[in-house]
Amino acid sequence: MRHTGPLIGAVLVLVLLFISPVVGLIALVVALIAAVVLFATDRSGSRPCPRCGEQVENGVLDCPHCDFDFRTIGAPTSQ
Repeated sequence: MRHTGPLIGAVLVLVLLFISPVVGLIALVVALIAAVVLFATDRSGSRPCPRCGEQVENGVLDCPHCDFDFRTIGAPTSQ
């Protein structure tokens, strides 16, 4: 699943800036605060699953959401 939230948020802020600069600036400030809070959230103990995109804790070998086997990453493919 692809995360399109930031793109939609950026388009929304641009539209609001065009329609009403005051409302657009308020939306921009709120979006920047949200980005800082999300960036500051510690996610160093997890990684995204390459198949389903869900966060999986480091050290887990099989994704609990889609059963992707992390041991296959970087493994040579048979031809």
